[in-house]
Amino acid sequence: MREQSWLCELSDIVFHLIDNDRIAGVSVASSRADPGFHGVSGTDWADRPCYRISLGGYEELTPALTRSQFLDDAEYQDRLREVLKHNDNVFFNSNFELRQGAYLTEAPPDLVDIFNEIYRRTTGHGLPHIDSPPSTRAAYFDEPRLRASILLFKWIYGEEALASERYVREERDYKTALVEEWRGIVTNEALERAISGETTQSLAGSIGTLLTKSNLLPWRYAGAIRAFPDHGSARSFLIALKSLLFGRRFS
Repeated sequence: MREQSWLCELSDIVFHLIDNDRIAGVSVASSRADPGFHGVSGTDWADRPCYRISLGGYEELTPALTRSQFLDDAEYQDRLREVLKHNDNVFFNSNFELRQGAYLTEAPPDLVDIFNEIYRRTTGHGLPHIDSPPSTRAAYFDEPRLRASILLFKWIYGEEALASERYVREERDYKTALVEEWRGIVTNEALERAISGETTQSLAGSIGTLLTKSNLLPWRYAGAIRAFPDHGSARSFLIALKSLLFGRRFS
C-alpha cells in the first residue's frame, strides 16, 4: 500500500471495495498519506510502518455495487479493457479478476463513469460525491498520477523542486558522466571499424544501451535502438549515425 498511497490527494473520492465482493460506500479524502502511522494491533499490519489517509463524508451505497455488475457483465468489458490500456494501477487485471495486494488504486474517470452508469440504472440517481455527466475528454489525461508525481518530486527535492541545488547538481552530474562515456565509445574511428568489420552489432548495441540508460532520448525510440536483431540493421544504424556526426557516407 505504500507506493499507491502517493496517489491520494486532498478531496479525492474513495470507493470502498468490501470483502473483494462489492463497493459498499464512497468517501472523500480529508488528508494526504501520513507516513508516520503504524498498523493497528490485531491486524496483518500490526505495528508495521504504514500510511494513513483520513476520510470523511462517508455515504453507504444502497444497494451496493457488486463486483459481478461491472467485472462480469459483457456489456462493460470492452470499456474496461480500454481503461486497462491507459492505466496499470487499477484493482482488476485483464482477466477481470481482482489484483492481489492492490489495496489502494486509481479510479480513472472512464471507470467511474461505468460505476455511475450502473448505479444510476439501479437506483435512478448517480453516486454520492460523483454524480455528473460522463467523461467526454478526447484524450486521456491521468491527473491523479501527475499530482502524485509532483508531490513525490517535492518530497525528494523540496519545495524549490526544479530550482533546488540537489536537483541541479544531479542533473548536471549524470549528463556530464553520459557525455564522457559517449566520447569514449562513439568516435569516428570506432564507427569506421565497426561498419567495415566484425564488431558491428557489438558497437551498435553498446551505443543503444548508452542512449537508453537515461531520459535524454524520447522513450518512443528506445525499442528501436536498444537491440539490433541482425548485422544489417546494426550496420545501417551505425552508417546513419556516422553520417549525422561526421558527415562521411558509406555504402
